[in-house]
Amino acid sequence: MPGIFLGDTPMTPIAFDLRDHAPANPGGNGHSLLPTISCRFPSVNTLAEAHADEVLKSWENLGYYSRARHLHAAAKNRCPLGSRLPQTRKDLMTLPGIGEYTASAILSIAFALPVAAIDGNVSRVISRLVSLRKSLGSSESRQQIRDLADHLLSRKHPGHFNQAMMDLGATVCTPELLPASLVL
Repeated sequence: MPGIFLGDTPMTPIAFDLRDHAPANPGGNGHSLLPTISCRFPSVNTLAEAHADEVLKSWENLGYYSRARHLHAAAKNRCPLGSRLPQTRKDLMTLPGIGEYTASAILSIAFALPVAAIDGNVSRVISRLVSLRKSLGSSESRQQIRDLADHLLSRKHPGHFNQAMMDLGATVCTPELLPASLVL
């Protein structure tokens, strides 16, 4: 199973197989492109030493090229933090491209720390769960959603819980309006 490699030493793999969550290869064979990237850059060191064009070429067809650029920049800037991925929100957020949501997702998925990862999908699921009537962008709604997410979070399997909430919001609880027959 692909995992996260720091330095030349494998770190504890993420709690799920990344291949299950990666876009399919457009060649039609149904296989993910992530193993190709993992094989090409098996450690932070090899990623850090790669030329930016090589990283972007390996990322082809995965979309969100800014993620590849941020990942590459984080690998190049690993020295101040050592060769280990930081395990605090504050330290993670010093890495390029990592904000509140991504730091929370990393902490819960890679390190099994009980931290709710709240993106738009999770906000939508929770707001519908409790019939939140206020705008999701209001500070009051954001705080309510944060409190509820923290309360609902599985302390035993926080990464799995966060992934399930994100997937539920992305696939079932979508932004489109509900048909009138489903509105209570």
